[in-house]
Amino acid sequence: MYIEAGTVYEHDKHGEVVVLDILRVYQIYESDTAEGTNSSVVVRLADEWDAYGPLWGRSQAEPLNAFLTAVGDPIDNVTFSTPEMKGNSATKPDNY
Repeated sequence: MYIEAGTVYEHDKHGEVVVLDILRVYQIYESDTAEGTNSSVVVRLADEWDAYGPLWGRSQAEPLNAFLTAVGDPIDNVTFSTPEMKGNSATKPDNY
């Protein structure tokens, strides 16, 4: 099964969830050579979100295999509106 960020799935435990990203977790990572020992892959997901992303405290991570057994086919796709980033600050969106 192919999964990607921004896709909504029906999860057995959490109901509708949106995939935020898929992350590799390394036990050891050498930044000089950009190589590491991959220990697992996790899916970061949220069960509540709005146009800007997950609601505060509603994101969590789940091992990839557990996620794949708990979801079915994709339901929908979501595009998050993120403020324009400038250094360490953000520009407030026009429709805020």
